[in-house]
Amino acid sequence: MGFIKISLSVVAGTVGGTVAGTVLGAYLAQNYSLPNIKTLATTGKLIKTHLNEATYRNPEAQEQKQTQEISHNDARQDN
Repeated sequence: MGFIKISLSVVAGTVGGTVAGTVLGAYLAQNYSLPNIKTLATTGKLIKTHLNEATYRNPEAQEQKQTQEISHNDARQDN
């Protein structure tokens, strides 16, 4: 019987927490200027991508750049 009481208490606590969170979220959204989380997440992802591309070198891009420089130098020498 103790197991059932504990189980019911956990379920009631989880449901109660979910309801309380929903009510609190609705109150805050209506009464305060909250940022758009989707926009913040998208902006953060773009910044992360930019920083990763700027920080870490792409070996294929380096090879292409070197190939372009070599062909450019060869074209100069031909003139």
